[in-house]
Amino acid sequence: MFCEQALALCHEIGERLCEGGTWDSLGYIHHNLGNHLHAFAYYQQAIDRWRELGNRYHQATTLVHLGETQYSAAGREAARVTWQQALAILDDLHHPDADKVRVKLLLAAT
Repeated sequence: MFCEQALALCHEIGERLCEGGTWDSLGYIHHNLGNHLHAFAYYQQAIDRWRELGNRYHQATTLVHLGETQYSAAGREAARVTWQQALAILDDLHHPDADKVRVKLLLAAT
């Protein structure tokens, strides 16, 4: 898989931002394949990387992706908790993507 090769290369050259993005991409791939446990693990790796780098925006976007996988695999409540974490970060950053997360939370509440 190309993403796994990219991850190895990013790690080899010490490109931490690239690693975070690749972990997130692997999570997205596995979510769409229905491999939710793998998606959870990959998203968590990405979130950990974003936290290490202090990259709050990408941390929030990966939390949104993780919430989507949780919604598919575990139901609304797990997703809502994760989306609330993402929303808090996006609101703190005054980022317009916060409104998209609010919509997800409203839909999950119904």
